[in-house]
Amino acid sequence: IPHPATHPTLNSHWSFVFTGVPTIGMKLITLLSRISCYLPFEILDFREVGLIVSNDQGKAKGVVEVRVCGVWDVVLEVCSSLRR
Repeated sequence: IPHPATHPTLNSHWSFVFTGVPTIGMKLITLLSRISCYLPFEILDFREVGLIVSNDQGKAKGVVEVRVCGVWDVVLEVCSSLRR
């Protein structure tokens, strides 16, 4: 049975950078970005996409920060419990 990695150097905020074949989600983001060039505000402005591994290493949290229509700041957090 595989076990999760548990080492103190993993405790951090890890940022994601997109590289590779575009998914449907990435194509949608690209389309919205191109459309927003013609508007006085961006439809979606992704501020941060990352993974947070906490000190207890029993949980990981995915965080997406986005500004919608240049007005609303939205933070989506997804938590996961790691089993040993």
